[in-house]
Formats: sequence, structure tokens, C-alpha cells
Amino acid sequence: MASLAALLGSFASSLGSRVLASLGLGFISFAGYSTVISSLVTIAVNNWGGITGDILAYFSLAGFPQGFGIILGCVITRSTLNLLTTIGKVA
Repeated sequence: MASLAALLGSFASSLGSRVLASLGLGFISFAGYSTVISSLVTIAVNNWGGITGDILAYFSLAGFPQGFGIILGCVITRSTLNLLTTIGKVA
């Protein structure tokens, strides 16, 4: 019984340290990733505002803002899932 308690104790200490290390690494990675994505979205919005009136009207009627939002959401989701699998391999 004592060996079982020692085994569970060793698992708990290593599991706890792994979880805390993974959470720290994940938070730092997410903070950097979020900053990059937010700056890219800001650049895209600022450039969208610089388009002349007629071209902006045609693009808006064609649904370009909605399509761009869908594509950007897919890119962010894909890269986030790739980042999560990479973090899992590192930790």
C-alpha cells in the first residue's frame, strides 16, 4: 500500500509541474499570438478605410468585408490549432 501511495505521489508532483509549465507556456504564447493577430487586423482595417469611394462601394456590394472576415477567421483558427499541437509537443 505504501508503494502505491509513493507512486501516486510521484505522479501528482510531476503532473502538477507539467500542467503548470504548460499553462505558463500557453499563456505566454497566446499573449504574443494575440498581439500579432490584433495588429494585423488593425492594419487591414486602416487600409480598408483608405480605399476610394467607388471601389469601396463595389467591394462592399460584392461582399468583400464578409468574405475577408470569414477567411481571416479560418486562418486564425487553423494557426491556433497548429499552435496548440506544437505547444503540446514542447511541454
